[in-house]
Amino acid sequence: MNYSKIWASQTVDDTVVQSLRIIAEAVNEDIISPPQGISNISEWCKREGCWTRLSEKADDIAEHLPKEFWRGLMTVDDDRYDAKTARENQRIENGIEVQRHIFEVPQTQWSKIIKEGMNRSLLTPKEVDILRIAEQIPAKIPTEKQSAILLEVLGKAREEGII
Repeated sequence: MNYSKIWASQTVDDTVVQSLRIIAEAVNEDIISPPQGISNISEWCKREGCWTRLSEKADDIAEHLPKEFWRGLMTVDDDRYDAKTARENQRIENGIEVQRHIFEVPQTQWSKIIKEGMNRSLLTPKEVDILRIAEQIPAKIPTEKQSAILLEVLGKAREEGII
């Protein structure tokens, strides 16, 4: 199913509704007719035998679905592309969020972290270099990777009681 399309439109098209109705009716018809000796339908639905019997009917049910339904399904390649795009978008959004957080920290706080961190030997040379960039925001902008390191340094500074 093209979940991205459904999410974007916040609805399903008539073909999907029709297909779900066909599937639901077939499943309902099957589960309300349990084998001899079983009278509790909800218990029957929990049994492996119910699922096995429905699985055996899946191809028959699928034959009754409209051709438009099958044409509307995503290919495996489409699904992989969407998953990859979603991961990339999430990575970008995460990077923006980290940078946004870094921009909210006042320059005086970065200076305090450098001074106290160096006095206490808490910072690596790399962290000091990146903190010196942060001190110059907005004249200099830390990269996404540098911002992630700055976020870690902020955590370290909090743990050490610097800020």
